Order: sequence, then structure tokens, then C-alpha cells
Amino acid sequence: VNLIRDVGRDRNVHVAVGVEIADSHVLAVGKFQRCHERETAGTVIAVYGVCLPVASRQDQVEGFIVVEIGKRDALVKTLGHVDILVINEAEARQLAEQANLVKASKQILELGPKTLVVKRGEYGVLVFSEHSIFSAPAYPMEEVFDPTGAGDTFAGGFMGYLAATNNLNDESIRKATVFGSVMASFTVEDFSLNRLRTLDWTEVEDRFRHFQALTVFAGL
Repeated sequence: VNLIRDVGRDRNVHVAVGVEIADSHVLAVGKFQRCHERETAGTVIAVYGVCLPVASRQDQVEGFIVVEIGKRDALVKTLGHVDILVINEAEARQLAEQANLVKASKQILELGPKTLVVKRGEYGVLVFSEHSIFSAPAYPMEEVFDPTGAGDTFAGGFMGYLAATNNLNDESIRKATVFGSVMASFTVEDFSLNRLRTLDWTEVEDRFRHFQALTVFAGL
């Protein structure tokens, strides 16, 4: 994946993870984090809980590209090469310097991405494109054991679904959004990856159907 070049770098470092799906680029942006309990000759960062060695500004790891990004101008330049951007609502507002998410989404889409996916925690997900807005709720839980990592699990489920189907049309992106939400709903049921380790496909399919039932209603 040759996604990002000539990015800026300073002490306010963030990490961008890009994956190529169906000849398009998906980018998820998260905070920089070092892994201390691991011996390595180079820098080590944590991306979605996985420690990855980074020998330079750009390092390709199993189809993913890891880039250290600091300067806003470099990020804006990068977005010109991205088709789908996955960020949370605080990041969307900060990037666009706009409090209203609808207005912010329009500004971000003008930077290059064809689709903007905004994670909103317990309020679900908003997906913006040039001609449509899609909203998926968070799965209603009786108990949330630990919300840590739910957003990262959503991003992994979202990109995993798109990679598996190799399709980036609107219908597939909407299904990927729900699939990511399904996976995130399992993560909050236990600490760390504990719930995902015991998860089977039947449970995923069953919860996906429950998600469908949450938003189905008859026309006027």
C-alpha cells in the first residue's frame, strides 16, 4: 500500500492506518502510543492495541501502512488521497473547526474523502457522503462492562467487512457500518479482547439481525 508520502512530523504525533480495499484507500486516525514492554531496535507504536515496529516515518506491515503524522497541513494533504475517513466526532469538529457535524462533514469531504465515518460513542455512527447521510445507532446494552476499545473495534469491523466483500458502494458501506457497530457491542461486554476471543459467527449474525430490526419501519 503506497498511500501516504512526505508527511510532516513533530512532537504532537498521531498515527494513521491505511488499507487498500477495492482499489480505494481507507484511513483511520488515532492517537500515538508507545509500547514500552517490548525489546526492539526501532520505535514501537500501538495501533488498535497491536504493537508494531516503526523503523522510519513510513512502514508497511501486513498490508497496512503506519505513518506518524503531526502537522495539520500534512494531514490535510494526506486526505486528498483518501476515499474513506474514519474518525470520532471530536476529531471531526477539530479538523473542520466547526461545531456542527453536518457542516463539519461537508468541509472534510471537500478535502478529498468520498465518505466520512464519524464515531459518536453511545450515540452510534454517522456516515456522510456527497449525496447522503446514514445513521446507525449504538446497540442498546443493559450493561456496559468496559467501553475501552469499542471505537477501535468498530473501525476494525468496518474495514474488515469492506475488505471481505471487496465492495465500496453505498449499500456495502452501510452494512460495514452496522457490522462495525455489532463488533463494538461485543467488545464492551468484557475487559480488553476477552469477549472477542470467545465470539463465534452465529452470535455475530444474530446481533446483526437485531440491528436491522432496530431501524426497520413502514412507510407512510
